[in-house]
Order: sequence, then structure tokens, then C-alpha cells
Amino acid sequence: MSIKNDSFYIELSNSSSQNSADFIIEYPIPIVLNAVNSENAKKWEVALRTINMWNSYYTISSALGNNIVTIGWAASEKVVTVPDGFYSIETLNEALKNDFISTGTSFESGGITFDADAFDMRANGATGKVDIQTIDGGYFEFGATSFYELIGWTLGTHNFTSTTLIQAGSNLPDVNAGVSTFQLHVDLTSQSFTNSQQGDVIYSFSASGTDPWGQIQKEPTQLSFLPVKYDDTINRIHVRITDQDGTLIQFQDEDPVVIGLFFRAKE
Repeated sequence: MSIKNDSFYIELSNSSSQNSADFIIEYPIPIVLNAVNSENAKKWEVALRTINMWNSYYTISSALGNNIVTIGWAASEKVVTVPDGFYSIETLNEALKNDFISTGTSFESGGITFDADAFDMRANGATGKVDIQTIDGGYFEFGATSFYELIGWTLGTHNFTSTTLIQAGSNLPDVNAGVSTFQLHVDLTSQSFTNSQQGDVIYSFSASGTDPWGQIQKEPTQLSFLPVKYDDTINRIHVRITDQDGTLIQFQDEDPVVIGLFFRAKE
């Protein structure tokens, strides 16, 4: 494909056999930006026009080491292993209760029963922290994994008494498991700067505010152009989506990521 105008638009999308966070588009017929040795060669810039993807990475999993919590009362306890998934505080609370219900777990002593109805975990709209409520003698133990970091609590055993039936976490929850920003890397450029590091990030956007498994659609109102590092032809484009630390996002769905790139000749 030979470019004759001063601007053009292309869409990139991974195939069903490719990782949606790390894929390569090959062009058997290259995109010709300039004829080889052209006397009137143009310098090109590229910007993100659109991105469409799904918020489908796991925030809790055995691989992340944050999926186990112990819930107990009196002399009995249950180790709960939360299924791999993407959770809000509400759905996480449901997962803990469902584990008790599905396994028929209940503790009884002195005419009192401790079961799925005996505890509750919820986001506190006033403080932004996570409250846990249970009955006298109940406890939550965080130690086997880093589950506690997700809900803003601290390592160790937290005991509940008649005067402390509702307790709040010490910190704000981190339900995104440390992912605060998505970064879109496209190897057409090497002139972006992120955290003072030069690289190929052409767009960054927040990971918060989208429901688990919800669709993410971004269309920047102001395009941020970066110089294209190729002078003559584009034979392949490598796309990666990482978190703010450059760690590849492990998306779990099979729906493709669709990215629109706008190119223009530099004035």
C-alpha cells in the first residue's frame, strides 16, 4: 500500500490465536510511506485515534498469590480459596459467602450458628475503605496470600468482639490488584517518555471506573502525535498493553482489541 496523501488511518486487531495484550500485525504488502531514496520524503507522525477492549484481566488468582483468606469463629475456621477472576468488593463478598454455602459450612456452639449470614464485607461510601462485620468471636485471618492488600486491610488475624463487630481497613482498597494505568505500546515510535523513560507508549489511560468484564472505549479528543521511526516502509507493527510498571496485562477473554491509528505528514 503506497501512501499518496498527507494523512491516513489504519485499524489493528489481534487474531483469535494471538494474545490480545501482545500481538504483531504483519504486512505482506508493506505500507510505503516514502519511495526509497525519494528527494521529497515526508516525515510521519502517529497518534491513537481509538481503542476498544474489554476489562477482563484477573485481579484475584492463584498465580497472583492473593486468593486465600481464613474466616473463623470460636474454635472453628474455614480456609476460603476465591476463584480466579475480576472482583469488586460487592462480588468478592458474594464469593466468600458462596464458598460457605456451596460447601455447606457452618459452625455451631452454645445455640449460635456461624455461617454465610454471619459476616459481611462492604465498601464504606463515606471513608472509601472496606468494612467487615461479623459476630462476637469471629475473626478474619490474612496471611497465606496477599488477599488483604486488595481490601485495604493488614497482615495478621483480626478478631471481632461484642464492642468491635464492625471494623474498617487501615488503607484504601486496591481492587485492581496494583494496576492503576493501562499503557498502549506500539513499536512505530520510540520517542515517548513515561516515568522519565524513553519508549513506545503512545497512549495511557486509567484502569479504574470500568466494571469487571466491561467494555473500555477510548477516543482522545486531542490527538498526541509522536514521530514514526520508519522512513520508507512499515512491514510489521508490534502492539502491547501493559500496566504502569510495564508488566503485560493478562487478559482472559477471547474478544479482540481494536486499535485505530491516525498518521499525518509532519509540516
